[in-house]
Amino acid sequence: MSDQYEKAMKYYSWCLSCPSTHSENQQLYDEWAETYDKDHKLLECNGPQYLANAVADFFPKHRQDICILDVAAGTGLVGIELQKLGFCNIESLEPNKNMIAIAKRKDVYRKYFEENIPETGSTNIGKDVYDVVVCRGGFGGGCLPINSLSEMLRVTKPGGYVALNTNPKTFDVVPMYVNTFVPLMKSLEELGQWKKVKEENHNNYIAGTTGIILVFQKTPQHI
Repeated sequence: MSDQYEKAMKYYSWCLSCPSTHSENQQLYDEWAETYDKDHKLLECNGPQYLANAVADFFPKHRQDICILDVAAGTGLVGIELQKLGFCNIESLEPNKNMIAIAKRKDVYRKYFEENIPETGSTNIGKDVYDVVVCRGGFGGGCLPINSLSEMLRVTKPGGYVALNTNPKTFDVVPMYVNTFVPLMKSLEELGQWKKVKEENHNNYIAGTTGIILVFQKTPQHI
């Protein structure tokens, strides 16, 4: 096992834990940004491809017209996979400057929102803007607050989709998600704000761990 692989695993393991502050979280990505893509190759990360394929299933035609927001977009790994499948109208929501700098080298995103979803309130993005909102790994380590689900729903067009990809252990490990994240997803469905239209489990998500894909459709009559 190479030193670089061990370092990559150290970063990934940290992401499965829970940082005490947002600044600590950002410090990790400040350090990791330059080797992030290389490390994900070493860890055999398939999450971006799985998520992009899941989104593509709902859009067999006219993918160039679909407007997508990539939440916690990082260096653009999901954006690249979406682009390969014909999606070209993609925007990034990412708070870390170093990760954004790497993403910009790839020329994947049309626009960058350099911010995180706040614990209360909303982002600077308008309501009902996107056909699809995607998020891969953004909940690892508690990067995103529980309010993120409602905010993703807010910026999605009625009839549009919210597609999530993460390690399911996240919901049981990160304190703020325990007994809140899954119930909120169910509550939004019970309230008629969205419905789950896809759930997939993959055994080789990253570093041999299990990953889950969840896709929800915002109800057309959502207010």
